[in-house]
Amino acid sequence: MKKLLREPLVHFLAVGVVLFVVAGLTRDPGSGRQARILVTDDDIARLSVAWQRQWRRPPSVDELANLVRSHLREEILYREAVALGLDQDDTIVRRRLVQKMEFLSEDMAVQTDPPDDAIADYFNANIEDFRVPPRVGFTHAYFSRDRRGEATDKDTRALVERLSGNVDPAAADDEGDRFMLQRSYAAKSEVEIGQLFGRAFATSIHGLEVGRWHGPIESGYGLHAVFVHSREESRLPALDDVRDEVRNELLTTRRREANRDLYERLRDKYVIEVEDSELAGQLPAQVLEALDEI
Repeated sequence: MKKLLREPLVHFLAVGVVLFVVAGLTRDPGSGRQARILVTDDDIARLSVAWQRQWRRPPSVDELANLVRSHLREEILYREAVALGLDQDDTIVRRRLVQKMEFLSEDMAVQTDPPDDAIADYFNANIEDFRVPPRVGFTHAYFSRDRRGEATDKDTRALVERLSGNVDPAAADDEGDRFMLQRSYAAKSEVEIGQLFGRAFATSIHGLEVGRWHGPIESGYGLHAVFVHSREESRLPALDDVRDEVRNELLTTRRREANRDLYERLRDKYVIEVEDSELAGQLPAQVLEALDEI
């Protein structure tokens, strides 16, 4: 029996029964006419595939039947909503339709993967966009103002003075207060450090001398004694090092250009007019001129 339930033919027969029952329920006995909803093999396959992606298994006969019932319910309610004009003057619907138009345009623009020569051309034309920023590696000891109060600055300075001349980043492993983030970081850019400690701390870190302890350095958390153990200068990468990034940027550019080109073609089909009203009369001249350039 279980083997039988797994047969695709049984699934389609079950769906056929559901469609027959729904057809009987939706027929208008007064008019003798019936609006037609065609459920195709593609519809059933799409519903089944969507289920399998979510649940990692094919739907059972009952589950597939329920999926078709839901599909029919959605289709019927959608048609009736459109017939009543409920899709009109709805900001959410408008935005969703605009989004779908943009997705359609983007999909057409990136149907094929860009060849190597196109990736290389894009990289060479925009090489500065892929420049690797300067990076520093550092270790720190944290001093909490909440815990130490007025002594925070003095305690931080005392540690820096005590470690003066010490070139071991691990020398302060047992110093300072407990900290929610890491004590040591490999090469990090100023942006990355700023996301962790704040912009002011990141700027200070990138200006420190390598191979010695510094402080106090202030962050959004408190004060720090900091040892900078490495610095990498900004550099231009080789294409092979950033090929995936270049490819993604090229595809993004193609999508953006496709949307712009689509809009320009569609824009030529329309004449933009502004209603002659008191409100329109209050619009600045540059706004009205901009309408002609949309």
